[in-house]
Parts: sequence; C-alpha cells; structure tokens
Amino acid sequence: MNSSVTCPACGAEASLNRKFDAWAHYAIVGVDPKGQLAQAQEFDTQVFDHSEIECSKCGEKFDEEEVIDHLSGLRA
Repeated sequence: MNSSVTCPACGAEASLNRKFDAWAHYAIVGVDPKGQLAQAQEFDTQVFDHSEIECSKCGEKFDEEEVIDHLSGLRA
C-alpha cells in the first residue's frame, strides 16, 4: 500500500490501533525489597477474538469494514 493509513474521522496519520481483549499470566517469584510481590519477567498471554479499532488521536472507534472502505477509497 503506497498511501498513508489515516483515520476516517479526523484524518490523523498512523493513529489507528487494533485493541484486543487479552490476559497475561505472570508467575509470582517472591517478595521484592519494598515488600511487594515480585513477578517473573517472562509471561504467557492469550488473545481473545474480540477486538476494536480505535484512533489514538480522536478516540473514534470503527469496525473493520469502515476502515477497509476508507483505505480502499484512498487507493482509488
């Protein structure tokens, strides 16, 4: 794709983000010097099917078809 990816609402470039519901699993490895639980640096994740596309500039949310239509129009 030759053109920049822009927000369909505000036109900001490189501002569309797909956010997924997910969880991260960190193992507890002890207690740190401050008395807080210490967790492992490595972790497991699971990404769920639900996702949203949101503009980081204006906060508008879009479904996938709206973004595809918008970006397809930019190429035409």
